Amino acid sequence: MNDMVNVTFIFKNRKMNDESNIDNFPKEHYYYFFEFKKKFTRNFIEEEKPNFLLRFSLKLFRKIFNRPIHLENYLNKKSLKILMDSRFVVTTNQNIFYTIYPLLFILKFFNKKMKMYTFVMGLNENYKFKNKQLANIFFKRIDCLFFISKNEKLFYDTHYPEFSQKFKYVPFSIDLNFWHYENNEIERNKILFLGNDINDLSALSIVGFPVAVSDSHVDILDHVVHITERKGGEGAVREICDLIYQQINNYSQSN
Repeated sequence: MNDMVNVTFIFKNRKMNDESNIDNFPKEHYYYFFEFKKKFTRNFIEEEKPNFLLRFSLKLFRKIFNRPIHLENYLNKKSLKILMDSRFVVTTNQNIFYTIYPLLFILKFFNKKMKMYTFVMGLNENYKFKNKQLANIFFKRIDCLFFISKNEKLFYDTHYPEFSQKFKYVPFSIDLNFWHYENNEIERNKILFLGNDINDLSALSIVGFPVAVSDSHVDILDHVVHITERKGGEGAVREICDLIYQQINNYSQSN
């Protein structure tokens, strides 16, 4: 008798939803997918290109109701069968959950044991969660939220204490085997790594451009070349992206 529990992960990057591409991405991008070994059967959602009528109907729905619902890639027999058989469905960021939750809640009528989890990061930067009413709807409907930022979890513990039992902090681990270029200084110098805690030191020490967020642990600050103005989970990544984009623009204009 097979007593393994089905856990299904849904990723934003379509290529990551294809198990044959596992070795092409660092394992941290899979958000603990590889940790489910003994007690769980791990599944990927397999996307398929939707037909024209379905694609057009959902596009019209998004335009009328101004809701980012993108179900078309998941409405296929194979994906529906995987979800129906799943005990846990894990989306790897809140936007994926938001876009697929209408389908999940319909399926939950048929699969009462289904639990819905999501990893979250940067909720404060998302307009949906600045609206307390929408945030309440989101928090009521999901079973558990895994915060990658400890400060962000503390913020939501304080502002939404009625849901704090659903909020869990999960440290973000790094796949050093993927990022470590043993004898390739040129490639290593092309890597930017943004960290915030002591467990990031091993990664910060091997990349060409180590960066820390402003609320980082004090012991890593001597190991970085730049510190952001914003805190982790409050737009630090966006700040770095803007700086890179600005430098690219400056370089293009000077040449």
